[in-house]
Amino acid sequence: MRVVSRYVLVEFLRIFGLCMVGFLLIYVLVDLFDRLQNFLKFHASLGEVCRYLFFKIPLIVTQLIPIATLASVLIALGTMARHNELTALRASGVSTVQIATPLFAIAVALSVLTVAWNETVVPYSTERSRYIEIVEIRNRPLKALLSEDGIWFHGRNGIYNIEHFDARTGTLVGLTVYDLSPGFVLQRLVEVPTAHAVVVLGTEPTRLYVWDLDDRRLLRVPDLDDALFGLAADREGNGVYAAGRGVVLHCVFERAAAGLRMRFAAARRSELREIGAIDLDPATGLLWMGNSAGGLYAIDTAKLPAPLHDGPLVPVPSG
Repeated sequence: MRVVSRYVLVEFLRIFGLCMVGFLLIYVLVDLFDRLQNFLKFHASLGEVCRYLFFKIPLIVTQLIPIATLASVLIALGTMARHNELTALRASGVSTVQIATPLFAIAVALSVLTVAWNETVVPYSTERSRYIEIVEIRNRPLKALLSEDGIWFHGRNGIYNIEHFDARTGTLVGLTVYDLSPGFVLQRLVEVPTAHAVVVLGTEPTRLYVWDLDDRRLLRVPDLDDALFGLAADREGNGVYAAGRGVVLHCVFERAAAGLRMRFAAARRSELREIGAIDLDPATGLLWMGNSAGGLYAIDTAKLPAPLHDGPLVPVPSG
């Protein structure tokens, strides 16, 4: 039986090696011609292209092992059947299970090796190939590894998509906020081309929090004795409107030598009740507000007082 098992394994491994080499060459050639236009567009050197393909091979190998294993088993057994080797083995008292046992064993071994390969070699090589393509060939900053489209974050009140975070300048590029209702229904879509700070409503209604991307710290707007329930960016892009029970607040944030500071102005509106959502119409300057009872209000932001009062921001202790 050891002779039979060794013979079957040798036949399988010989064909498996040929299949892997052939499939790998086809895959690399297809990938090369698929990206050839981009390589020419960005004037990639031969060394950069070769290094990109070299570091991509481990991922390709992982993808090809299953199909190469299946093809090798079929070809090996087919070849043995064509040469009447299977018939001779069966006539010698070797069962089908005994013939297939070494193939099952090598398939399990390849599965274990593939898992180990994926956990050790593939992450590093994929990161290197991605770095070569984006940074060295395209001359672009490397984006987050989580997604080619950027960073996705599920927050308390919606989903945030960040196209790119520039750690060198502390800038968010291409910030999109999907404001969702408790029933996971899209209420509004907010798009911000660039941002140096992010303003959010905290769990306490009277507090606004500001994440300073430049200084990488969380700041708190001092209590203003108003219950705030909605946020909307102003037209200038350096401040926000916050609305709540009987008040509309306009905060403008400025970068000073000591850090981020705030100027604000509050306008009292007795007709406002518990506001559920607000949105600014950039074309007309109207700030639209709605509540859970179906009420809809519009305030002309041009008639609101200009933010003049100085409001220092309080750092929030970490932990």
